[in-house]
Amino acid sequence: MITPHGFINTEGHGKDIFGKDTARFIGAGAGIVQDSPVKPPVATRHKLPQTRRSDTVTFRLFYQESGDEEQFYLTVGLYPDGSPGELFIHSSKSGSIIKSLLDTWAITMSIALQHGVPLQILCDKLSFISFEPSGNTGEEFGVAKSAVDFIVRWLAKRYLQYDYREVK
Repeated sequence: MITPHGFINTEGHGKDIFGKDTARFIGAGAGIVQDSPVKPPVATRHKLPQTRRSDTVTFRLFYQESGDEEQFYLTVGLYPDGSPGELFIHSSKSGSIIKSLLDTWAITMSIALQHGVPLQILCDKLSFISFEPSGNTGEEFGVAKSAVDFIVRWLAKRYLQYDYREVK
């Protein structure tokens, strides 16, 4: 029997590596059938200590059409081992759409980091994303294609000792 989510209910089909029952999944492709866990494993949140160290960096980006400049402040809350666990982004323009989107993105990044998503994976997926404001951020990073691009490249260089200028 196929459930509304596309799974075939096959009782006793097997167990995944976590000991959970698996079902067979029919993909959207031409008859592709693959084993898939019924539920993903439950992630555990690792909260930061109440008092913690942090790093703060400031950077400026520009809007191409208007030439307006926007200054950003990034604060990274750190675990005791020095790895990042939360992000806070503040913008010089109150009420801007980009400020709200970046706040939401910072919360999402913080949740991902606290649930064990490796920083390397986040940086790989989000580097070189392009939208305004963008522009020259100084000699260290050169041109940033967006605030997100600058932030993930800065995080990679600071905490992973990895420079994205060399790859893309």
